[in-house]
Amino acid sequence: MSESRPRPVQLIAPFQGSATDRNGIYVIRSRTLLPTDASSIGPLDVTTPVRTLIDLARYAGRDELFEVASVGVQRGLLSPEQLAARLEEMIRPPGKAKLGWVYAQLRRNGKTDSTFEREARCWLCDNGFHPHPGVYPLRVEGRLIAMLDIAFPPEKVYVEADGRRFHSDRRVFRHDRVRSNEIAAAATDWKGLQLTVDEFEQNPERFLGQLRRILDTRRPVCGGSARDTARILHTNSR
Repeated sequence: MSESRPRPVQLIAPFQGSATDRNGIYVIRSRTLLPTDASSIGPLDVTTPVRTLIDLARYAGRDELFEVASVGVQRGLLSPEQLAARLEEMIRPPGKAKLGWVYAQLRRNGKTDSTFEREARCWLCDNGFHPHPGVYPLRVEGRLIAMLDIAFPPEKVYVEADGRRFHSDRRVFRHDRVRSNEIAAAATDWKGLQLTVDEFEQNPERFLGQLRRILDTRRPVCGGSARDTARILHTNSR
């Protein structure tokens, strides 16, 4: 067991009100706590997920704040639009720069299903790739075939991010194999790559090269590269 002293419980309350002096409780008085910031879990009054995220920006690091926000989006507890709207209503919220960065990342990444998927998506974006924001609903003739982890719809290429749970849980392994077979059978014009944790950690450049090559061969215009596409568009504009 840890021998460190527990941190005091922190409560956020409206600025007006009597002082609270209780052992082990630290009260933060706020001028910006609105009725819409209030929620409840059973009999316990709490702040909404969006307001809680804003308050966490006082103390949490940027990456930690992003992970908390991403899990909230993943579970349907908040949205980037809700965060942006609440920030607009507040005057100089603590950690505004961090929250702005988190909002931009949420908009870029969309809804993801796991930490590894978010890491993989951010890594691809940082290396110049531009996948569809969030999971992508693959439909064939109106029928939903699968929700793709990372997709490039113009090129009809997708990446399955296989986290450690993929290797340790036989049910997840079987489900993903069945899904891969369904995609291969129903969406024959789509091509997929598998990104495992081991590949991500040990040989990332090899995977980046593979993804670049497959995207370059499946560009919408004449199947050429992005450079070829730009040259064709420039020629036609004369």
